[in-house]
Amino acid sequence: MNIFTKMGCRIFQQSMRLAMFLLPWNQCKKTLSGPGSISQLPKFLKDNGFKSILIVTDGFLFSSGKADPIMAACEAEGMKSCCYHDVVPNPTIQNIEEGLKMYHDNNCDAIVALGGGSAMDCAKGIGARVACPKKSVPQMKGVLKIMITGHKLPPLVAIPTTSGTGSEATLAAVISNPETHEKYAINDPFLIPRYVVMDPELTKSLPPHLTSTTGMDALTHAVEAYIGGENTKQTKKEAIEAVQLIHKYLKQAYDHGDDLEARVEMQKAAYLAGKAFT
Repeated sequence: MNIFTKMGCRIFQQSMRLAMFLLPWNQCKKTLSGPGSISQLPKFLKDNGFKSILIVTDGFLFSSGKADPIMAACEAEGMKSCCYHDVVPNPTIQNIEEGLKMYHDNNCDAIVALGGGSAMDCAKGIGARVACPKKSVPQMKGVLKIMITGHKLPPLVAIPTTSGTGSEATLAAVISNPETHEKYAINDPFLIPRYVVMDPELTKSLPPHLTSTTGMDALTHAVEAYIGGENTKQTKKEAIEAVQLIHKYLKQAYDHGDDLEARVEMQKAAYLAGKAFT
């Protein structure tokens, strides 16, 4: 890396550090948590004026019935719902375009991401395309490509089924392009989910090895957020709380997967780590 490239990188870093205090970070307006909270979501959305939701998930979660409580509760509330369940790991542009078509075909007005980081990244990508219909996914890669248009995403709800990625709190969506063999991020505060549902019933069936590895993922985010040069008093506070919760509850969740208290606190830890990391 030559000296001019280094200078450019440093100038960009300092510019973003100054802009950090002006960006709209507080996109999340509400969190629902506790056992059974997933079933409360449709009524909450209906009470806030939404009529039709697109659920974005993967084939395994769909076939195992994880989306059923949401769709059943939507029906009970007189709301429409449809489910795009073909998300793959490292979601592709094709995933986003297929989900976008389903969103428009069903006149949806909100998006619900159910799963881990891949489902959430795909849902964020769909929302970005709804907000910016004239921009392709590759045109949105990088920083603040959505916010500068002034077009906000439709309400995005994140329902994590693991306690690790923190995608329910972050501004990033990582998308892959199989044609060019690229994988890149779209980074924008408008991608931060507006609502988050943390239901421990969704994580209690996680096997021990996934509980531990996703828990360590959350710990890594918290530690990096604390020691990084771009932190603030608030992010350091969130990082410390996340580490404390992981230290107290990860082993308990690993040994006793059906311990709902441990699962709830690990979800909270992953969320706080994601916020701090962002």
